[in-house]
Amino acid sequence: MGKNAGTVALADIKCYRDKERTDLVAEFKSFPEVRKFLNVQAVGDSLERASESGKPSRGYYWRVENFRYGDRSEMNMESVVKNHEIQETIIDEKLKNFIGASKDYISKDKFFQTLAENKSKFVKRFPLDKLLDIPIEEYIVLKANYPETYNDTFTYWLERKEEIGGAIGGGNSSKFYIYMDTSGKYCIGYGSKKRYIEGDELKYEYHELISKIVKSIEFAKEDNIEEIKELNPPLWNMVLLKILSIYMPDKFIDIYSSAVLVPLAEILNLDTDKSPENIIAINYLATKKLKAMDEFKEWEMFKLSNFVWETIRKVPRKITYWALGHNYDGNNILPDLIEKNKIAVGYFEEDLSDVIINKRALKEYLKEHNYDNNTIKTLTNFSEIKKGDIVILKSSYTKGEKRNISVFKVSAIAEVLEDVTSGYEYDEKLHHTLPVEWISKEVREFEGINYLGTLTKIKNDKNLNIILNNTNLSDELHESISNEEDELNEDNKNFILYGPPGTGKTYNVINEALEIIDPEGYSEIAEENNREAILNKYKELVDKGQIDFCTFHQSYGYEEFIEGLKSDGKGNFVTEDGILKRIAYNAAYEGLKDEYKEDEVSYDDKKVKVNNYINKERAFKEAKKFVLIIDEINRGNISKIFGELITLLEEDKRIGTSNQIVANLPYTKEKFSFPNNLYIIGTMNTSDKSIAQIDIALRRRFIFEEMMPDYDVLDEIDGIELDKLLIEINERIEFLLDRDHLIGHAYFVNCNSYLDIINVVINKIIPLLQEYFYGDNERVGMILGGIGLSKNDKSIVYREEKSAEKIFKGFKNISDLGSEEVFRVKTEIGIEELKNIYE
Repeated sequence: MGKNAGTVALADIKCYRDKERTDLVAEFKSFPEVRKFLNVQAVGDSLERASESGKPSRGYYWRVENFRYGDRSEMNMESVVKNHEIQETIIDEKLKNFIGASKDYISKDKFFQTLAENKSKFVKRFPLDKLLDIPIEEYIVLKANYPETYNDTFTYWLERKEEIGGAIGGGNSSKFYIYMDTSGKYCIGYGSKKRYIEGDELKYEYHELISKIVKSIEFAKEDNIEEIKELNPPLWNMVLLKILSIYMPDKFIDIYSSAVLVPLAEILNLDTDKSPENIIAINYLATKKLKAMDEFKEWEMFKLSNFVWETIRKVPRKITYWALGHNYDGNNILPDLIEKNKIAVGYFEEDLSDVIINKRALKEYLKEHNYDNNTIKTLTNFSEIKKGDIVILKSSYTKGEKRNISVFKVSAIAEVLEDVTSGYEYDEKLHHTLPVEWISKEVREFEGINYLGTLTKIKNDKNLNIILNNTNLSDELHESISNEEDELNEDNKNFILYGPPGTGKTYNVINEALEIIDPEGYSEIAEENNREAILNKYKELVDKGQIDFCTFHQSYGYEEFIEGLKSDGKGNFVTEDGILKRIAYNAAYEGLKDEYKEDEVSYDDKKVKVNNYINKERAFKEAKKFVLIIDEINRGNISKIFGELITLLEEDKRIGTSNQIVANLPYTKEKFSFPNNLYIIGTMNTSDKSIAQIDIALRRRFIFEEMMPDYDVLDEIDGIELDKLLIEINERIEFLLDRDHLIGHAYFVNCNSYLDIINVVINKIIPLLQEYFYGDNERVGMILGGIGLSKNDKSIVYREEKSAEKIFKGFKNISDLGSEEVFRVKTEIGIEELKNIYE
């Protein structure tokens, strides 16, 4: 069997009878796909490193012992592999699907074609034979220091000039190795590693940088990709990859993202290191392999780039809708925005070109200049606006005798044409701008809608449909609004926030509850970014009975949740209502206040009155909203807890709807149905149980909103780049397990020093990983940056050899016990161990 794309070769599997034991042993590489196949066939579950190590580039031979293939354990293992349809492995299935998607593929997006066509402009401006001669002032400068020439430098062309090659936005200027900061001085490094260079050192470092760029291009021309790695140019890999793709356009596709290239390497089963640090070799080898396939050899490079991007990314970016004010200090800038086809934020009269593309750097820069939280929030929101987002130019006011009617005035609606990476411009009058195309310039007003703050995301689908109705917004965008199932809107009553541990599910469920009950009040508090005010409002609503909270667990049942029997202490059993029943009756009673005028009504009286009016369709409208929060909803036995009431949860089965269902409860025989003003929000930890394992009855009746790690909220602390640290950990977890077991940002958000980080890693992250891998410290070491050879290495996990002769001193005939390799986790770590996770 040959080693074709996606197949398992015999060279990858060694099969023999163990001399010391009677086990049939298979040793193999191509971890983990071959391992999955062999381990499924194994009767035993022993899986360990083989003593032989012909170490392939990925790094391991493994062995499965006690191997059986049905009842044919005596068969020659090679013939078993030959006779089995082993080509149908996970790798091969992915490749077949990938190739299948190429049939009849038509690239509708001209984006990659434009990138390819513009490369010639770059090469004309910076010819390869002249690169060594360009002065540093033509490599990188600041606009403030070189206003006439800043936009004609090598790095400006590379990152911002028109659309040349793929995007390399994000990060910070240190990705170009040498850069100029706001002081006008050249420096290298970032954060605590940043230092200024000048004179002979600057000349030397710049000459080395340009020489290595040129040498890398020459290596790529000669197909010596491994030599580039040995050369180790100081640029970020994605920057160097873009340079190579510009000067060698037939050897590299225009994709520099590890999130796309690493999965592509897996699909093509490339024989190379498949880590994000190896994206240059991955891109080169993938391009070479694809162009050699019959299905792709006639394709233009831009079409191939587009196909890879669309096929692997698959899910289109979700459009964000923004409400943006246009009045600053009494000055209405709307006419200027319309004339210049721009949107703008008028705060902070200084060019932010050097920091706007990096959220963390932007925040730090604004804090250094002592700007208030509102300005920082507005400008960081502005930095997040993406190409294709919709921006609604607005103003707000109140009317009515008591000034209690809020009015949302829409002056124009626009679609954003460029991200801040390529579209940001500083305007002396408007300040921070992005280019847009106007969808509507019609002025309209809406009562009851209010978005305070200069720049705010609009998440409520109902409000969006009202605002955008009868505009020239494309059908596709209208459809994207109606299809947003993950936003809490008025038609959905049941939601589950799901995701890995530490992604802020419990934190955000409080926000969601407040937004449901009091959207205007929540909007005001949220704009201030005041967590204390949010928690105070939450406690106030809990005290009023509009929010209640419970946690599901394995022993939680119908009796605690709906109703049950309990002892009255006198030898009798009486019924007691559970948390769901109580909040449901309280919510339902709110719809009957026009029927009963009493100021104070007991809970029992409320139940009587609700039962009397439970079939009235006109009841339960325009009532206060109530929210029940169920934490860890997936840990409970849903059928046992909800019982027959699971059906009543559906929106069209609630009181006053056309399909209303009223149930008779088993203990009290009381009538029961869910009112329309009751919302249920659950949280779900996917490391405990994935969505696929959740009770189908529950899945059908809840809207699921995914919450994943947010790396942007993590700052650099004491030289430790927390975002990089967590990204590396999660990429390795996803490779060895799945995305349900990633680790969330919330573990680190309250860290203020490296000691806090150490405490989190030792007391929270390591125990969690040991739980994930059932105490396998070797796997823990793989996640945390590698295995050290001794306790003195900078790895958190290290290898230790245990000899029987040392352990059992004085015993005879123990030499045959040999030695054992164990993996230890350090109990004390420092900054070096933390940095080793991602460096």
